[in-house]
Amino acid sequence: MKYSILPQLLRKDELVSGNAYVEMGTFLAILLGTILGGSLIAHSQFGPWFVGAAVLIVAVLGWYSSMRLVPLAPVAPALRLQVNPVVPTWQSIKRITQTRSIFLAILGISWFWFFGAAILSILPAYCKDFLHGDEALITLFLALFSVGIGIGSLLCGRLSARKLELGLVPLGSLGISLFSFELFLAGRPDALVASSAGHVTILGLLASAGGWRIVMDLLLLAIFGGFFIVPLYTLIQQRSEETERSRIIAGNNILNALFMVVAALLLVLLFHLEVTIPQIFLILALLNLGVATYIYTVLPEFLFRLLCWVIAKVCIACNSSDATTCLSMVLPYWYATTSVWWIGS
Repeated sequence: MKYSILPQLLRKDELVSGNAYVEMGTFLAILLGTILGGSLIAHSQFGPWFVGAAVLIVAVLGWYSSMRLVPLAPVAPALRLQVNPVVPTWQSIKRITQTRSIFLAILGISWFWFFGAAILSILPAYCKDFLHGDEALITLFLALFSVGIGIGSLLCGRLSARKLELGLVPLGSLGISLFSFELFLAGRPDALVASSAGHVTILGLLASAGGWRIVMDLLLLAIFGGFFIVPLYTLIQQRSEETERSRIIAGNNILNALFMVVAALLLVLLFHLEVTIPQIFLILALLNLGVATYIYTVLPEFLFRLLCWVIAKVCIACNSSDATTCLSMVLPYWYATTSVWWIGS
């Protein structure tokens, strides 16, 4: 429940940066765990034993780290754990639907995990079966996606200027769709250089402009994913009641897990229908565009904040001597944003 404890450990102006660091750490941990697990299980004789030992070591380190946290007073001391998990699970799901902005933010987060789970699942097949890459190339792709999320999360913290900036969410969703579509257009470059063993190595991929195109598409897709996810977590933390926050985060986690299961089922169906991996990138791009359109239609605050953020940046970029030019650039956007906000509300 790391997201529910952050508002108690950090000041309000530190919350966006705190979420950015947590998101970066989460995906780096996923990357390191994937690489370490694959390396350990590859040992022909003691692979399962090595993996079991690594899991125990990580569990002990996690327990020790949790014990080092600053003790905090309970915000809902009357709340008691229930033996039957069905009732609190249903209560958590009902609780997240009570505030529309929080519920839509949770839907956005769940969609991000749907999209992220789908991308992480198809990357090995994309690399090995479609690009004919070796194991090192698979690791590079996983690293690009995980590191890109971290970079995007940190950039989001910087661009937000230490406050919640919902305008970065539409920007993030637009970038996700754009570069997913770009991966579809990139296809398999003809100039990829294969090794003597018939596999495309990292150097073989980077030896062509098409290879660099794929690398940059994947990295930028992940960076925009960081723009998308960090403000949504911050919104939930700031707009939920302190006594309800942990249960709202619990409901969010339940919905996240459900969306990831649906993503796996969708991929099974698409592979059964013999849909190619570039076509899957196209489908994900269109689905992401549809989900974003729905969220921003029912909650236009995100688009309103994006346009206001752009207007603010334009005004800052303008010199005092260019005040008239700046005003002529800003006013049309201002009228558009106020109209969108008025219609949506």
